[in-house]
Amino acid sequence: MEADTTTRPAEPLDQRRTDGPLSLGASALKCTLIRCPQTFHAYVSAAPAVPPIGLAYVAASLRRAGHEVGVIDTTGAHIDRLVPIDRSGRFLRRGLTDDEILDRIGDADVIGFSLMFSQDWPVARALIAKVRERHPDSILIAGGEHFTAEPAGALASSDLDYVLVGEGDRVVCDLM
Repeated sequence: MEADTTTRPAEPLDQRRTDGPLSLGASALKCTLIRCPQTFHAYVSAAPAVPPIGLAYVAASLRRAGHEVGVIDTTGAHIDRLVPIDRSGRFLRRGLTDDEILDRIGDADVIGFSLMFSQDWPVARALIAKVRERHPDSILIAGGEHFTAEPAGALASSDLDYVLVGEGDRVVCDLM
């Protein structure tokens, strides 16, 4: 599958699209956006937890377009929790567990995932599989640096329905 890299003029964000692939005939979709868990090596001192500003932009675009949006910041919600994810205890995951994330999703037409770094892809892919199992009828979308760099691989190796390439706040409403 080849990534769509075409550019289109941006529509005013306050105009609700009714012809996007996910419009489903609804005036507003229920969307949950998830910042994928961060992972890092225990001896890396440059692993700061920063706010998910890109995800906030995407949420704002969706809200302006009339959709209901909830955001789960898996890191910020439990910033001090570090859990080993390998036998050596050297690789850590920061924030909420997968079960805590799943419990916060609720009823959603669309569930979106944001992922910056490819090192986090194995953990994110496992989370996406669990979300698909719990929410089989929801549309799963993803965006962020990892997905922009590797859209075809992400679609081929996960349960995602769509991958957004480029600036998510500009293209997400085209999908809706």
